[in-house]
Amino acid sequence: MDEDLEVQQPATRTYWEDRSSREVLAIVDDLHAMIKTLDKDLELKYNRHFIGLARNGKPDNFVVFQPRKQWLRLGLALSQSHENTAALERAGLKPEYDPKWRRYVLNREPGDVSKDRDAIRAILAKALEEWD
Repeated sequence: MDEDLEVQQPATRTYWEDRSSREVLAIVDDLHAMIKTLDKDLELKYNRHFIGLARNGKPDNFVVFQPRKQWLRLGLALSQSHENTAALERAGLKPEYDPKWRRYVLNREPGDVSKDRDAIRAILAKALEEWD
């Protein structure tokens, strides 16, 4: 699965600003700031189909971002389990599981991250822990 994610064509932030919106990219920035508190070496990596993460220039996509015009599709590399689903539901995050990419998918709109900050940070930490 990650091999498909790694061979994506590069893009730029400007590409995503044109394709999405600055408000939605602000969600990506906010989430990236949370991720940096978990691992300072992870940087955003702009691709044509998604925004991923990279460590020392190499893909490290425990989270992928797919910005849309008015919302963000967030893919978390968490194993599908009753425990993970229940934790996401308890946090009010309304998860879906995408079996093709083996990721939980959350849709976030501007303002969602600030009201769900603690729950999202905990889920990001769990995804990073499982990934490593």
